[in-house]
Amino acid sequence: MQKLIFIIGYVSAKPFFSGFEEELDFFDYGTEWYDTEHSHITVVDRIQMALNLLETELIEQSIDPDNDVSSMLIDSGLLTNKSATVANTPPSVGISLDNIWNYGCWCYLNDNWGKGKGVPVNEVDNICKVLHDGYECILHDHRIEYPDETCDPWTVDYVSAVKLGRNIKELENYCIKYNNDACSQRTCIVESHFTLSFFKLAINKNHQFEPLYKHELGFDPEDKRNCPTIGGKKSEKSCCGIYPERYPFKTFDGQRQCCKRQTYDVNVRECCNGVVSGLGTC
Repeated sequence: MQKLIFIIGYVSAKPFFSGFEEELDFFDYGTEWYDTEHSHITVVDRIQMALNLLETELIEQSIDPDNDVSSMLIDSGLLTNKSATVANTPPSVGISLDNIWNYGCWCYLNDNWGKGKGVPVNEVDNICKVLHDGYECILHDHRIEYPDETCDPWTVDYVSAVKLGRNIKELENYCIKYNNDACSQRTCIVESHFTLSFFKLAINKNHQFEPLYKHELGFDPEDKRNCPTIGGKKSEKSCCGIYPERYPFKTFDGQRQCCKRQTYDVNVRECCNGVVSGLGTC
């Protein structure tokens, strides 16, 4: 029995997973513990758990008839009971990953991971692409940096950084502070960023979900007109950028390299203190 841990607040606790024995002190809103058989937990399960926690946190802080956030939630459709407040009927919430399971060109979850390709069809699909690229780079970087160790981002235990209002830098710092190895730290960063990005989009009343890109409704990602790709010669890959938005790229035997967040052709450009410039201009 292993623990999947989502810590959202004030507690002093000792997580029960290998290699993390330091007592942790937290300071915000409370703690949720999920006991699960390691062989049964999936990426979808743990991301859905985090989404549920965000929903609960947002509702606990915001359900007030005169509260702007409450109005936003009602308008977005997150609250199915429009009269719900803390004082009366508890609201119904239900942001689910089911809507983007096999969706667009990049939203493949669990066993279907790795099939993504082409140009994302919309914002939801782009969030899925960032997650996909993150997983691929976690695997790549771990093989390079820790060749004698294994890293499985789909099953590794980690302390989640999911919390309302947390920006990318805060997310990164939290994941690094409360996870004790590169595999769990990077997975925490990548999955927490996906969860927060998806949640933010789901409660945005100006965003309209487009079900026409669900595969079960007829969208075919194998049709190149739907998910166009750029052809070219095969090449070894490396990764560029900073987690959670790190991405793979073709190196073409060293002709293409990474400069912080951007790739460039070494024949015509060079990297000057993290900025791509013309060759010979540094």
